[in-house]
Amino acid sequence: MEVIKSCPFCAFPYPKVVVLPRKAPERFTIKYMVVCDYRDGGCGAASGWCASAQEAIESWNQRKKKYGQSKT
Repeated sequence: MEVIKSCPFCAFPYPKVVVLPRKAPERFTIKYMVVCDYRDGGCGAASGWCASAQEAIESWNQRKKKYGQSKT
């Protein structure tokens, strides 16, 4: 599994994966999200709900290039 990068907004070094079991009308699903938990000293940023922990981590670790940077 990929390592979770620090928060891109506040640089908090310990974001974590949160698991939410959800009971929809006819099925049971589990969703995952990486959060920079404000209760642990972070800013509250989150990746958004994903279907797997790996997908949530990949979403969180994605960094957009700043304007003018080369695409390497």
